[in-house]
Amino acid sequence: MKKYIFLLVIAALGFTACEKSYLDTKPEDKIDKEVILGSSDYAKLAINGICRSMSMQYLGTQGMNGEGTILNWYGTFTGNDAQKSNQTGWAPLWNSTYHQRPSSIYLYYPWFYYYKLVANANAVISNIDGAVGTDADKAFVKAQALTFRAYSFFRLTQLYSYRWKDTQGNTPGIVLRLDESTGDIPLSTLAESYAQIYKDLDEAIKLYQQSGKDRSEYYEPGLEVAYAIMQRLHLLVRIGRLLQNTLL
Repeated sequence: MKKYIFLLVIAALGFTACEKSYLDTKPEDKIDKEVILGSSDYAKLAINGICRSMSMQYLGTQGMNGEGTILNWYGTFTGNDAQKSNQTGWAPLWNSTYHQRPSSIYLYYPWFYYYKLVANANAVISNIDGAVGTDADKAFVKAQALTFRAYSFFRLTQLYSYRWKDTQGNTPGIVLRLDESTGDIPLSTLAESYAQIYKDLDEAIKLYQQSGKDRSEYYEPGLEVAYAIMQRLHLLVRIGRLLQNTLL
């Protein structure tokens, strides 16, 4: 008798295991957006993820490691003080000739990288107001996301827009993606881009101050970071206008 009861239990377990709901599981390394952005505590983890993405490797290429690559390849390497001896294989970077090759990985890497930051920042900005949490926590997290977006747009304008003194800011340059959409939208001028960067930073600074909070890690954006980006933008605009007036 015990033998038959044992077999019945095994059969019952077998039928239960075959139900569709039993196999309907979600990957442990992925969390729904509604969950991760449903509370300010989880949104803080999203901000931490954006911070982490600034030091990750991309496009399967050893040298493309987030922000460090931007600072070296598109900053130091193109400067007059960079050491260029025995670097013939890096000529496209040293001389910026990658601009002439639309399919070059050097050309589209910054676009890919910074719009990845923008997309993640936009997800936080679009959802944090309705999240569970204190007003102070939500204000601080939103300010951080706005700082990321402003910084990304700022860097993109430097790499993909004409200089202010050459065009008075009136030529198309970058895409101002301000929500979670993925469809095509027209390019914005440098003047429009600067106006949006100022707007994001103004709002971020106000939210930082309202929150009364400060960043807990050195690698996170905070009030002083927003001020630093704004001062850098002030400097570029002022120099551009001075040069423009000098050439007139």
